[in-house]
Amino acid sequence: HDGLTEEEMAFAERIIRLYKESVIDFGGGDRRGAKEIEKENEKAMEENRKESEIIGLREEDAKEKQGFKAEEKNEKEQTTRVVVLMEIEPYKGFDGNVYGPFKKGSVVSLPKEEADWLLQNRLAKLVE
Repeated sequence: HDGLTEEEMAFAERIIRLYKESVIDFGGGDRRGAKEIEKENEKAMEENRKESEIIGLREEDAKEKQGFKAEEKNEKEQTTRVVVLMEIEPYKGFDGNVYGPFKKGSVVSLPKEEADWLLQNRLAKLVE
């Protein structure tokens, strides 16, 4: 109601009052009472609310799945390519996965933490 003059406000209030008190017919041939229409509108609003909740849950599921994909992508992006400087037997990494065996001179892409460990121990060097 912001921005209405006093006359416009009074007019709007009269229309609302007449709407609520009278039989509705806005050219659609609907001659039901305002209370009946109001009940139907409330029912429709409740159904819309329930449908919105279902859609909201679906959106949350989709967002969660996208989150998992983003995590997988981040894991892939957080890899480092290194050249192996000596033969390395299979070993269990920080994440519990087994890496190797690696042959001298092979280029491998490893999780950053694994690559950093190999680099610090002079078992590999960064690919340039």
